[in-house]
Amino acid sequence: MILTDETKRALALAPDDCLMTAAEKAALIGVLHQLRPERVLEFGFRFGGSCRWFSEFAREVVSVDLDPACADRARALPNVRLLTMRTTEAAGVLRREGRRFDFMLVDADHSRASVCADVAVGLELADVVLCHDSYNPVVRAGIRQALAGRDVYCDLDFVPGCLQSNGLWGGFALILPALDRTARYNYDPRVSAQPWLRCVALVRNPAATYVDTGWGRLIARARGWWKKRTARRE
Repeated sequence: MILTDETKRALALAPDDCLMTAAEKAALIGVLHQLRPERVLEFGFRFGGSCRWFSEFAREVVSVDLDPACADRARALPNVRLLTMRTTEAAGVLRREGRRFDFMLVDADHSRASVCADVAVGLELADVVLCHDSYNPVVRAGIRQALAGRDVYCDLDFVPGCLQSNGLWGGFALILPALDRTARYNYDPRVSAQPWLRCVALVRNPAATYVDTGWGRLIARARGWWKKRTARRE
């Protein structure tokens, strides 16, 4: 068997513009292969790595990113419509157009409030939602906030993330708005390692672990105060 350049990129054996691990890319491509979505919505274009896969599988892709530099990268993908605006603004545009999507990727601003708002859009406009970096405590909290009080199927560790030098990152959460919480195959022996790894991440890098939370801001202020204090002594 000969490994093509495309296969090497999918398996992270060759450089590409997708900021995902090999396992995440394989899962994303596998989901796209099974769903064969016609219409895809992406929040967070960045370098266009994941959008390139969407362009290959879907008839139409709408991608949203605030960075104007994304426009040049998006021109290479003829079936991609790039909205250069905030995701909240794009959601309003898509609602007015009466749009509906088969699949959505949430991978834009990773603050809790933004993740919550973006997932809420997915619950409204998409049939299947994947949220990247679901292992990150702040992203995870945003997903949970969006789903609070809703009887919606969500697998926070559909693809587990990992402990990195700057905290917990990666992973995919799978959300199926049309299914309730009990719609899961009975055999599921998993116990999530995320809470335990979060303790390790807290010891290694407390500010990054609790970024965008009250604890994170308190830690950041304490570290700033300590730096100023030590600087005066020198």
